[in-house]
Amino acid sequence: MRFLSYISIITLLIVPNALFAQVPDLGAASTFALFTATGAFDGDPGTNVTGDIGTNVGTFTPPGFLVGNIHTSDPISAQAAANLATAYGYLSGLTCGVVLPTPFGNNQTLGPNTYCIGSAAVLNANLILDGGGNPGAIFIFKIDGALSTNGSSNILLINGANLCNVYWQINGAFNHNGTTFRGTVIAAGALNFGFGAQFTGRGLSTEGAISTNNNNVTLPNACLCELDIICPNPVGGTFECPGDIPVGVPANVTVISACGTPTIVISETSTGTGCVAAPYILTRSYTVSDQGGNTTTCLVTFTAID
Repeated sequence: MRFLSYISIITLLIVPNALFAQVPDLGAASTFALFTATGAFDGDPGTNVTGDIGTNVGTFTPPGFLVGNIHTSDPISAQAAANLATAYGYLSGLTCGVVLPTPFGNNQTLGPNTYCIGSAAVLNANLILDGGGNPGAIFIFKIDGALSTNGSSNILLINGANLCNVYWQINGAFNHNGTTFRGTVIAAGALNFGFGAQFTGRGLSTEGAISTNNNNVTLPNACLCELDIICPNPVGGTFECPGDIPVGVPANVTVISACGTPTIVISETSTGTGCVAAPYILTRSYTVSDQGGNTTTCLVTFTAID
């Protein structure tokens, strides 16, 4: 009777949520619905904000209603300013997947990718972002100039697209006069919200004033989710055949999620021919996703050696 020794090698991976890029690490800036590293914060009585707000350097006038914290010239705002500069630099270094013309939108449908516009840009009508059934799909827009939205513009999300994975790097001011804008704006200029404009996500500026005007600005809790998977070595042993390798999700795999009940998808690849002298290698991944669009994978390689 032949016996095969069983070796398990485990690696914890954070899997990119798209083929082209990962989302930037916002650090302390991640909890802010509206924030500027350097500039005045000019709120108005008619504006409602859900999420933290503040400025690291500049005068501050609060909005009429706030569900969140205010940080001005304190250690948190200083750290947020530093993290924001790093995130802006990360986005600057990404390679463009598709170059868009301007104006853009006009009921245009786009899939996950890194999109670039080499000048100031205007968003017209609807821009439809199609996640293709993947809540972890990432959409990044890099605009080399100011971005303005007209009064009829909307960002629409379909087929699992998640606003928490939509990022706008704007090398200039953001002038939002449209109906509804979604995603995280990281601008190198002022953030100007026109009368009644709706915004869901984050409005962040490395340098520029923030002005509001009867707006509703909301940072969803889902965008603050954290997901982790603890996948220790499964119980080892010796086996006659690779078919004796245990299947399914081991009981000692622990998933930590702050955003609803996570899902686990198991996939496997293998090399070798089974109960023969040639080595048999089984690679199994446990991919966990949460309702915030976060994805983490625990990758385990089983090697059966004669």
